[in-house]
Amino acid sequence: MEIKNYHCHTWIKAEPTFEGLKQIIYESKLRCKIQKENPDIKIPHKCIKSVSFKGHNDFIENKIFFNNDLNTIIGGKSSGKSLLLHYIANTINYKYAVKQQNPNNKNIEDKLKDKYGFSEQEGFDFEITWNDGVTYKFSERETVKDRKFVYIPQSYILNLTDNIRTKSRKTLGKFIRDILLQDEKSNELYKEFLVAVKNLDNSRDSQIDLYFKNEDAVETLEKEKKGIGDKEGIKNYIESQDSVLQTLKKNANITDNELNRYDSLNNRLEKINTYHSDLKLELNEIKENIEQQKSSFSHEYSAEDFEYNSAKEFIEKYNQIALESDKKLNSLNSEIENKESSIKTRVDSIKLTIEQELKPITSKLKEKTKIKAIEDTIKKEKTKLNRIEKIEESINGHHTQERIKIKAKIIELYKEAYDEYDKIIDILNKRGKDFEDINLIGTVKFYHKRYRENLLPFFNRNSTKTREVLDLNLCKDHGNLLPDVVYNIHFQEIESVFDKIVNDELLFTKHRDKKDCVKALFKDEFFDYWELKIKNDEMANMSPGKANLVILKLLVELSESDAPILIDQPEDNLDNRSIYHDLVQFLRKRKDDRQIIIVSHNPNIVVSADSENVIVANQKDQDEGRDNKEYRFEYINGALENSFKLSDDKKEDIGILKSMGIREHVTDILEGGEEVFLKREEKYGF
Repeated sequence: MEIKNYHCHTWIKAEPTFEGLKQIIYESKLRCKIQKENPDIKIPHKCIKSVSFKGHNDFIENKIFFNNDLNTIIGGKSSGKSLLLHYIANTINYKYAVKQQNPNNKNIEDKLKDKYGFSEQEGFDFEITWNDGVTYKFSERETVKDRKFVYIPQSYILNLTDNIRTKSRKTLGKFIRDILLQDEKSNELYKEFLVAVKNLDNSRDSQIDLYFKNEDAVETLEKEKKGIGDKEGIKNYIESQDSVLQTLKKNANITDNELNRYDSLNNRLEKINTYHSDLKLELNEIKENIEQQKSSFSHEYSAEDFEYNSAKEFIEKYNQIALESDKKLNSLNSEIENKESSIKTRVDSIKLTIEQELKPITSKLKEKTKIKAIEDTIKKEKTKLNRIEKIEESINGHHTQERIKIKAKIIELYKEAYDEYDKIIDILNKRGKDFEDINLIGTVKFYHKRYRENLLPFFNRNSTKTREVLDLNLCKDHGNLLPDVVYNIHFQEIESVFDKIVNDELLFTKHRDKKDCVKALFKDEFFDYWELKIKNDEMANMSPGKANLVILKLLVELSESDAPILIDQPEDNLDNRSIYHDLVQFLRKRKDDRQIIIVSHNPNIVVSADSENVIVANQKDQDEGRDNKEYRFEYINGALENSFKLSDDKKEDIGILKSMGIREHVTDILEGGEEVFLKREEKYGF
């Protein structure tokens, strides 16, 4: 039987020395992989290869190399650790980096200043080379670049945690939202959400304007009806005058045929007058509808409000349709006016013909003057009665239907706004479910306090009906509490208050307008509310150290998942047990996914997290016995297993950094030296 070779690839992450090989024993899971594919799968343009200072006498110009996994920067006090991290961050994206360093500083000039001031000196530059060969320079920092990273300066987490725990839930919500929106797709969807709710606000306000335009039309008709007179009184008067007219006609010297002809012509004349009056009213209503339709197209959107060209194309099409519709409605209005004119001419001609036929008969009537006067009076009263009936028909028919339709649209648009919040929270909630121990929960909340401040000043609070409104959950004073929005109850209460406003059941304060009140009633005060819990422990109840760790995890987990992350002293305000059991284990896990660069004073982070690359920083004349050979700031880097130590007489010739290996630097800087380390070991008795 043919025997095929079993191809086995063993990947080892270590210095190519015996000491490097020994490290596999201690960190076998992290340092050794048996598989065909290269276990280092990080994207080249998302990992920094090296950095270097250029053109300044204070800095050594050697390249400082980085590993794709965990890089730790160590050194004594004021040795240039944070300085190095600062220039890396500011070279990639200085606007973002300065904002992270000065989150509360709104002075633009201060933001643009270099914190360390070296860039203001002639010849200084700083250069980053990425794994794909692309180079970034500090001198070109104002050029817009698109490579993402996360920068957490010293005290950033401390200050952020303090703000969240002591100031307000709003700060926590904004922080969580900002982190969630670092995902490009989520950010795009959130922008679309903001555009959608803005458009709904505009549409809702337009419908409210239309509703009160309809109400104004009804009020005008009611005033006209009242000015015409009492409907029943007019009916009774017509009947009494008609009885007098018939008696006068019977006593006149006129044949039955002439009388019938007279009545027939008068009836025809009356029908023509009624037809003309009714048609004029109906055409006026059509013209009113045209004006209402034109107002619905009056809101022209600006394409500049929209970010994407696809959306802009639809806005331009919408504006074109609105413009064409407006022109067509104007044309229709002109046709109606021409029709009115031609009908009036025709009616006047028919009336003149009838009046000519009536003249011979009327001349035979003995009391023709009295008869004519009574007939004219009856005609006028019938015209009044007909106008009153048409007004009632218009109010109870067309305008009532319009009121119902527009009200339903207003409420529908308000509900759609809530639905937009619900949808975006559902989308962002999916991003927040990637944690084993941290719960990020987003819900729709309603800003009752601001809502009350805008709505309640419209009402007279001494009114019984107003007190009933104040008892509604919608307008109740909830203090600092943020109750959940109970969907059905919320919208029922909104509709109930709306009906009370438009039906004049609520007393208004002076100089307050119903339309403005309704707009305040339907004001979108929904917002996305975020909670952070570990099991049942809320952020406000956590210890400072625990809260700091949670914030750090959020920044790392929810930010650009595979972009580099720069952290300055994450161990601040954490005890050593938390550093080892929580922070170190977290870093060991996350360095598989992204390049991490950390400034630290803690040996647990450097040693226990098995830092693949240790960068040692040193500034001249800061620590006794630790002088550089030549430059004020010098840096070296290497693996933890890099170990050697030269004699003291050679140290002066080459400087402190090159006089010992990385392991000895770690022992000296982080443990206090080998002697101190061994003394502690003796005391512990392990």
